[in-house]
Amino acid sequence: MPETAVRHRLAEILAALSLASDLGLGAPLERGLRSCLVGGHLAGLAGLSPDEGRRLYFAGFLVMLGCTSGAAQTGEMFGDEFVAHRGLAPLVMGPQTQMLGWIVRNVGAGEPPWRRTAQIGRTLRAGSAAQKEQNAGHCEVARLLAERLGIQSQTAALLDFVFERWDGHGGPRGVKGESIPVEMRVGAVAYDVVEQAGLGLGRDEIGERLRRHAGQGLDPELVKLAGSHLDELLEVSAVPSAWDAVVAAEPEPHVELGEIGVDRAAEAVADFTDLKFSYLRGHSRAVAEVAAGAGADLGLDTAEVRRAALMHDLGAVTVSNRVWDRPGPLSDSEWEQVRLHAHWTERVLGRVPGLRSAAVVAGLHHERLDGSGYHRGATGGSIPASARVLAVAEVAQSLAESRPHRPARDASSIARELESEVRAGRLDDDAVAAVSERLGLGVRATRPPAPANLTDRELQVVRLVARGQATKQVAAALGISPKTADHHLQSVYGKTGIRTRAGLAVFAMENQIT
Repeated sequence: MPETAVRHRLAEILAALSLASDLGLGAPLERGLRSCLVGGHLAGLAGLSPDEGRRLYFAGFLVMLGCTSGAAQTGEMFGDEFVAHRGLAPLVMGPQTQMLGWIVRNVGAGEPPWRRTAQIGRTLRAGSAAQKEQNAGHCEVARLLAERLGIQSQTAALLDFVFERWDGHGGPRGVKGESIPVEMRVGAVAYDVVEQAGLGLGRDEIGERLRRHAGQGLDPELVKLAGSHLDELLEVSAVPSAWDAVVAAEPEPHVELGEIGVDRAAEAVADFTDLKFSYLRGHSRAVAEVAAGAGADLGLDTAEVRRAALMHDLGAVTVSNRVWDRPGPLSDSEWEQVRLHAHWTERVLGRVPGLRSAAVVAGLHHERLDGSGYHRGATGGSIPASARVLAVAEVAQSLAESRPHRPARDASSIARELESEVRAGRLDDDAVAAVSERLGLGVRATRPPAPANLTDRELQVVRLVARGQATKQVAAALGISPKTADHHLQSVYGKTGIRTRAGLAVFAMENQIT
């Protein structure tokens, strides 16, 4: 009997990305999915058309897809991006004085008074401009990744309105009232319902908070409608499995992706992950290129190896930048968080039936043949050949990149390290030989044309901006004036059609300008 072809439903892949967005914000798992469900129910109550409901359904998965683009900056501003999100998310659609009060109460908590005062001052001075830039970057990244996932342009365009408020004090556009698409106004109310419910509040207090947010961040008529059906919405939000419910709720006809579409989805996962760290921009794509090439040389399923490699670090978003960026040793609890990131990669991707095989391989990328790896402590024959190749490619690529705690290693040093790992019985010798051979063939004989006809200098600017460098830092690195650096940057924006630094980082990774 012939094998049944694997079906790749777009809704399942988007649901997995929604779970990853929750983890990337330090939010409860399935919070985004529950917002989608509540939004769909409220859309029916509000009388949205089938087309509007369909757009809201797909956009609802993706509203937080740009969350990793500003993680480093939020962490710098507040000390821990997860703490900041958990504190501010329930307040974001309320009076802005609420958010100001949270900042004053929480920034620098535990520090000496003089240091805390200075930190609060810095946060408030930088806050408005920095938040506007982060919101713009988040929206552009979400829209760019959505388009790459095959989302229709009219739906993807809704993601430009994620942070807009009814009173016009949102961003990045600052539009207000009914100028905000109705799908996003409904989605904002649904998101707020789930946020308040997640605080463990009673029904009456949730309703009171929604009323306080009416006319501020939220459409007052939609808040009134939600209030009159609050019991229904809370019941929808509390379903046992939001995953099963939201996948079942996909409007007909269901959207399925071909193999090329799944490959693009894997690339979107890679870029979503690497955006969290300025020093990892393009890391996952580079690992995938090496692993897939080495896997082909060893006769492995290249498509599976490449997908697993692209998505291998997805679980890294579960760990705060405060931990990843630390130059010194980690505490036991921090190290345990790091060890679990491979588990989360497998857990999230494994929810998608068509990605389960790649998810298992991805989840094994830190395992070692002698059992000294993590998160399972797998040994020898229990680690498939594809995972062995991925492990070696990940080690080699990581060593070639700088980290907060060490500089990048040169080729001879990387080769010695790989040989040492083989002798110690931790890495597979065939995989090391294949990866080493592949890395030796990494230099192109002819230079491909630059994307968007960028000049050499513009490529240098893109590379530095993608790594999180400010304009003055770009100028210093290239030995030019800040004004000239900004001129090049504006030219890049014009040629690429990109509007933000975060969007430019996605462009750089997509075109391997790293």
